[in-house]
Amino acid sequence: MVPDDTFSMKPHAICLPFPAQSHIGAMLNLAKLLHHRGLCITFVNTEFNHRRLLEAGGPSFLDDLPVGFQFVAIPDGLPPSQANATQNLASLCESAWHLMGAPICTLIGDLNGREDSVSGFPPVSCIVADATMTLSADIASEKYGIPLVNLYTISACAMLAFRYLPKLKEKGLMPPNVCLDTKIDWIPGMMNMRIRDMPTMDGTMDPDDIILNFSAAIQARFDKGIATIIHTVEPLEVDVLNALSSMAAIPVYAVGPFQLLIDRNLENENRLKHIGSNLWKEDTDCLQWLDSQKPESVGLEIGSDVKRDEVERVVKELMEREKGKQMKRRAMEWKQIVFEATSEHGSSSINLDKIVSKIISNK
Repeated sequence: MVPDDTFSMKPHAICLPFPAQSHIGAMLNLAKLLHHRGLCITFVNTEFNHRRLLEAGGPSFLDDLPVGFQFVAIPDGLPPSQANATQNLASLCESAWHLMGAPICTLIGDLNGREDSVSGFPPVSCIVADATMTLSADIASEKYGIPLVNLYTISACAMLAFRYLPKLKEKGLMPPNVCLDTKIDWIPGMMNMRIRDMPTMDGTMDPDDIILNFSAAIQARFDKGIATIIHTVEPLEVDVLNALSSMAAIPVYAVGPFQLLIDRNLENENRLKHIGSNLWKEDTDCLQWLDSQKPESVGLEIGSDVKRDEVERVVKELMEREKGKQMKRRAMEWKQIVFEATSEHGSSSINLDKIVSKIISNK
């Protein structure tokens, strides 16, 4: 790439996903939208996941990237592995919490040192980090004076529930010391909650669990950065979003669904739109088989431990009776709300523009 004045003046964001499949996919979709809005993007995977990405996408995966979009890899500090599987969650939390700050700083220093070379990329002007990566990203943000934007890939309801997990611990309301049906009526914006409705961090609410404490550490720095993005649709979670905004010293923006925004905005940008994030090689044989079947001919296989009469009753209720009809009507209403939110003047599009403007103004 040959540098030019226009290109070198663009904001340059590095995007830091948590090193797991769903987080990588969500961050990559946001990166595509930011690139479409005019930002240069450096997408950062761990070396472990970068290898898997190349193995899944083939040797030509990185050959046809759009101008101003690049992938790089950094070490995660964990023992080397050639496995083709997601790493241990507790180990990944340890890495994101304590081991990746230095590699992120080194990367930014290297990127800024290459700004006048043939790469053509301008110096890094913003860090967009998965909320679970901000404990490490904040180190680089402070060292280089680069603004930080947080991305929560979960819903606003889930995010608020995570924020209140430490309160449960303080109140002694952690299982197994409390009935799971105990009501929680003190979380703003969330009604009819019970202990069993709260996040459980890989099946446990042990007060000493590393993942639970990692989550608490993340929530404790909720106000760090210049903005927070939540991957949701504003009209669907307005009460919870208002509650979160009232707690935050920085703007909170609902932007989503990312994939629908991409489908509606990147129609003529095939190279950008079709950058993949799968860490496993896709097997399309099942889809080919499914396409070969007659419409509505493929049924549901039920295990021997399931009561068929009960399944039949639930299916009939959903397909034929009033409850099912109400659910279908509600689903269609939600679909329309989401479609409107991702339109040119919808809430998600407007919020995305606000985020880009904030990144540019803090460049």
